[in-house]
Amino acid sequence: MKNRKYFYTIICVCIIMFIIVIAYWTILPRTATLDIPGEGIYTGQLRGTIFHGYGKYESYAVGGTSYEGEWQDGVFHGQGTLTFANGSKLVGNFVDGSIQGIGQSICPDGHITEIDLGEGTVIDNHQGCDHDN
Repeated sequence: MKNRKYFYTIICVCIIMFIIVIAYWTILPRTATLDIPGEGIYTGQLRGTIFHGYGKYESYAVGGTSYEGEWQDGVFHGQGTLTFANGSKLVGNFVDGSIQGIGQSICPDGHITEIDLGEGTVIDNHQGCDHDN
């Protein structure tokens, strides 16, 4: 009878440890660096293996385009900066991977233009810079 009680205690401890490990990998954010072959490198917070929290992703495939800011469930979500290969930047609020609201377009020469990122409307009279290069 004593051996059976000891066996059940060990099983319960193992189950509790398993639950803690699962919670660590799926619920609690952690910080790491992921090198995704042929795509890019991510350094920041993860929930499991999903980008979640604050982090920076640098793309290999798109000529050095990068995003630094807040992530939720693997997409841009919150304040962030999208930097293009030519050095121009979009700074603003992202919702489910799309940039929205009032933000800034920063050209490589340093000129800052306020734009309505949801509508693409330039708020000041500057023509902006080319973000596609």
